[in-house]
Amino acid sequence: MKKAKFAIVGCGRISKHHIAGIAAAPSAELAAVCDIDENAAKKACESAGINRYYLNLSDMLEKEKPDVLCVCTPSGMHGAHAIEAMERGINVLCEKPLDIKSDMLDKMIEVQKKNHVILGGIFQRRNAAVMRILKEKYDSGAFGDIIFVSAKMDYYRDDEYYKSAAWRGTRELDGGCLMNQCIHGIDSLLYLVGDAASVYAKCERRERNIECEDTASALIKFKNGATGIVEATTCVNPGQDTVISVSGTCGSASVGDGGIYAWDFTDGSACPDVKDGGFGGKNCAWNGTELHEIQIEDMARAVLDGGAPQICGEDARRAADLILAMYKSSETGKEKVL
Repeated sequence: MKKAKFAIVGCGRISKHHIAGIAAAPSAELAAVCDIDENAAKKACESAGINRYYLNLSDMLEKEKPDVLCVCTPSGMHGAHAIEAMERGINVLCEKPLDIKSDMLDKMIEVQKKNHVILGGIFQRRNAAVMRILKEKYDSGAFGDIIFVSAKMDYYRDDEYYKSAAWRGTRELDGGCLMNQCIHGIDSLLYLVGDAASVYAKCERRERNIECEDTASALIKFKNGATGIVEATTCVNPGQDTVISVSGTCGSASVGDGGIYAWDFTDGSACPDVKDGGFGGKNCAWNGTELHEIQIEDMARAVLDGGAPQICGEDARRAADLILAMYKSSETGKEKVL
């Protein structure tokens, strides 16, 4: 069976999920990895069972000519690395966030369209069993008119985490808890409810000596009339489960890392029996690779069959755009209309 040829740029923490996901995906194979840190590149090669690594992205793209580049570098580098690949006619599967600057997000979409390549974004939690069930219930209309949706993300990252890499918590390369950890929950709300109309947010540095926020709250007005509430931090110790909730005129439900927490509908529908179907890791510590595997296989089939990925670039950027609006609202002290 023909397989799509993958390469990875960035051999840090998240790359292991891409390596394992590519290995498990029937339609994908890993050809090479790239990192400016030779030791990191060598370790990634050992983990993947391959022997080709590069210290320069241009060299890897020129020599390997992969079908897909997985971008796993620090967030503020995503756009530049993705654009370099797409300008060469190479498809890209980019880790979240797609990028952290609005102009770079625009440029990525522009280059993708100009070069007729595929740009996909990673939001693996959409494929968790609890999210699939919640989405199906939402789309069925069983909640009635949606009153509230919420994402509760009380995580813990200590000072050593932020000191482990110079880019962590910086405006140029990372962002704070919203853009790094809590973007998953924000994407979940957008995936369920659709686009936001406006947002009012407060971002703070409470405990960590970083450039960006370690704590934030936001009130979102969605275009369908629903109100969204976001609670985000990396200062709660011990870190807690992610909890996504929907409340409407005909029912309410909450799901998270531990599965389904609440399921109560006026039609009396029974709570689905879900085992090991949560988001995969308390404290936003992803412990599995199967959800990455789903997106990698999806991307491989899109390349091989000429289709579209599960999460295209324009869809993937929505969470980053909303977070950037939260930053602007917090800076001005005013509601940001989108």
